[in-house]
Amino acid sequence: METESLTDLARRAKRGDTTAFEAIVARLGRRAVATAHLITGDLHAGEEAAQDAFVTAWRKLDQLRDPAAFRGWFARILSREAGRHRRRSPLSLLPGVDPQVAAPPNAERGDLPHEAGALKPKYRDVLALRYVDGLGYQEIAVALGLTVARVKSRLHDGRERLRERLAAKRERN
Repeated sequence: METESLTDLARRAKRGDTTAFEAIVARLGRRAVATAHLITGDLHAGEEAAQDAFVTAWRKLDQLRDPAAFRGWFARILSREAGRHRRRSPLSLLPGVDPQVAAPPNAERGDLPHEAGALKPKYRDVLALRYVDGLGYQEIAVALGLTVARVKSRLHDGRERLRERLAAKRERN
């Protein structure tokens, strides 16, 4: 049996088909958690943000104009939820402490996600949506309310800052 396209699932879910929406969650769930994890810098917060994003998407499916645009539309919801969870982080309440820098890297994540998590949100978010969620420039632009040119610029600058952070870490070790 052929796998139903995300567009077809979104179309069915928009009509109230809970089975179709469950299939969307099953298809996008792991990637959504990984994306939100990178944006929030915390696995637990990333899991909560992804779950909240799916709940919000289900509630707002009537606002999705084009089922073919589901991924970009959902990415916008996910990035907003992850940003909200990032701001609620207990470490973010401490003055002068960046929760991404203060959090020690753990062995499962390795240096790359930790260093990416320490970037400014404007870089971290576009990197997560591009390289974790696999979205194209246009989808990221829609998700974050940016122009495609701004997305490309932030991706370039974010990659450069990430290279610098990784090089500095190698020099310290």
